[in-house]
Amino acid sequence: MRKSQSFEIPKKIHESITVQVDKSPELYNKLHQHEEIQISYIKKGAGKLIIADSIHAFKKGAIFCIGSNNPHLFKSNDTTNSIYMISIFFTKKSFEDALSALPELAQMKLFFSKTEVNLKVISNTRLVQQLMNKLFNANKFSRFILFLSVIQQILNADTIALSEFKYHKKISDVEGKRMQQIFDYVMKNFQNTISLKDVAGRIYMTPNAFCRFFKQRTNKTFFQFLIQLRVEHACQMLENEADLSIEAIALGSGFNSVSNFNRQFKSLKKMSPSYYSKTLL
Repeated sequence: MRKSQSFEIPKKIHESITVQVDKSPELYNKLHQHEEIQISYIKKGAGKLIIADSIHAFKKGAIFCIGSNNPHLFKSNDTTNSIYMISIFFTKKSFEDALSALPELAQMKLFFSKTEVNLKVISNTRLVQQLMNKLFNANKFSRFILFLSVIQQILNADTIALSEFKYHKKISDVEGKRMQQIFDYVMKNFQNTISLKDVAGRIYMTPNAFCRFFKQRTNKTFFQFLIQLRVEHACQMLENEADLSIEAIALGSGFNSVSNFNRQFKSLKKMSPSYYSKTLL
């Protein structure tokens, strides 16, 4: 559980799914990956999810499906007092025999296929939340029925893909530690100017070697990653600090000019920051 690249999910004997409830000041914020598919419901708290090749803001009510072996971490906002998250963990392997024997479970194949690129659920969320709230105190049989109902509701829901490519590679311990150092540094300093030389030096690489290293493991350049992080932070500011001007939000998210902020925001969100803020009303 403490290695950067591996996270062991505690399992009970003769159970195919594991339900985990996290209540703490912050989540396990180290880059990790595990064989289990993960469905997580954020019952309380806010922050950012880094997963495979992308970054996404999360807040109370969010529901994510994280595919097998996709490197990820949850980082709580500095202003968040506590996090409450309910998660289900299960492997495709656990269902292989059942899938061939029970045609009624055919929809599970579709779910396994969809979660290879990770998902955020954007409709049917209340129904999924209600089902997941019942999981922890349910007996073994009832828990499995609830689990199947969660899968059905997610398959019937509107979802958005969280990442752009399928991540099948296992990151080594050394790679995991290096990526963790990068993420820790960037999450703490993205509002300031960050140079390639500075961030590469954190893991004792030249800028050219660092650029290759980072892109091979995230499918994007370091500055693409940094811009996405800044835009996601700006989205959270637009939602939670409506009294601030666009200029203040741009500077507070690490952009050195409003024009650059508007251009980068529109490129990623397909709308201007001012229009985005109107959609929140």
